[in-house]
Amino acid sequence: ESISDTFSVVVALFMIDFLFTQDPSLNGANFLVQGVVLEFLSAISVGAIFGLVWGPFISKLKKYEYSYAATLGGLILLYAFAEIFGSSGAIAVFTAGIMLANAHLLYHALFTEFNFERLDEDISKTHALFAFLIRVFFFVFLGMIVGIPQLEYLFIGLIITGIIVGARVVYVNAFVRYKLFTLTLKEKTLTYFMVPRGLSAAVLSVFAFSAGIPYGSEIVQIVFSVIIFTILTCTIATYILRDPATGKQKKETQTK
Repeated sequence: ESISDTFSVVVALFMIDFLFTQDPSLNGANFLVQGVVLEFLSAISVGAIFGLVWGPFISKLKKYEYSYAATLGGLILLYAFAEIFGSSGAIAVFTAGIMLANAHLLYHALFTEFNFERLDEDISKTHALFAFLIRVFFFVFLGMIVGIPQLEYLFIGLIITGIIVGARVVYVNAFVRYKLFTLTLKEKTLTYFMVPRGLSAAVLSVFAFSAGIPYGSEIVQIVFSVIIFTILTCTIATYILRDPATGKQKKETQTK
């Protein structure tokens, strides 16, 4: 699901950016497809080149305490560079992240004599920093925009939450039925309600609002309602289906 969230954010940002920057006179399907493909490929190329070049730099900067901040700065510059030259900054940064995470495999395949270590620790630090900044910015901004959603938007959010849970019931049962994985009844029931929406939904709604999409404010309120109801659904289900023995063990540990 983290993969689906990632692709949802990247593709949505890319498409919104494309629709708002293209000449409206070019409304033919061929122009649209060609423009999307060219922008997509240019962004991938820029991100891939950055990832290949930046990988060795990260390896050399390991000895410095805050070396991961250099990667953060490099990715911000990459985003700006891609946007200036008409590519999608989101796609470029996404591609660069894939390249950096798999740099050890790429360098081993391209240069067999080159001993390149995995960058797991360095990448995880950069990811944690990025995640913190994005969560703080988008959720604070979301709260400033939304406030308390109107009743009709809360109702729509509740309906969407029900649809999400229903869809999850269908595909979880399908996976279990076709033996893609095995779950006990309790695990399967808990899986039905593990549907909390969060950062990706907030990012998309805020971007839709800031991009000037029609009904952007309403979209933000509906998404905020969905985030609230999905988190509540997951929290309540987890509490009801929790293992009582675990709670007893924690209490005994605290008593000791």
